[in-house]
Amino acid sequence: MNTNVYDTFQQEFGRLLTPIEKNIILEWQSSFKDDTILSALKEAVFSGAVSFRYINKILEKWKPEFQESNDVVLVTNDDLPF
Repeated sequence: MNTNVYDTFQQEFGRLLTPIEKNIILEWQSSFKDDTILSALKEAVFSGAVSFRYINKILEKWKPEFQESNDVVLVTNDDLPF
């Protein structure tokens, strides 16, 4: 559990995270590096769509690439299906 990830999410959301949201982040951390999760948050912020649902969709899109290379995958907004 990385409090830096939680702190960054709370700062971007402008509020404390709920226990459910903390669990979602924990689930993401079982599949992704913290840097990847924070990159997805950054994409959501730049898109003006800061929500767990949107961030989850970004991570789902990145998962095949991540599984192959174990690196952070950066995409442009044009690559996102929504």
